[in-house]
Amino acid sequence: MPLRTARTEKLLLRVTRNARRALQAAADASHRSASQFVLESTLARADDARRFYLKFDFLPWPTRPMHLFVVFKNSHHPL
Repeated sequence: MPLRTARTEKLLLRVTRNARRALQAAADASHRSASQFVLESTLARADDARRFYLKFDFLPWPTRPMHLFVVFKNSHHPL
């Protein structure tokens, strides 16, 4: 059995009733709690985004590191 990491942070998420129902249905179908489903899905999507940005050599903007850009002349990948 994998070791569990202590969860010390809390995230509050407000959604519409329809969004909640859709998330709960997806969680039920995957045999997870809604919280676990949202957490795992979100982390997987974040990893997809991270790989995309690394693949295309995105760089942080010097004064705003959460804003990314790509220099096309340095890109090694065709778009």
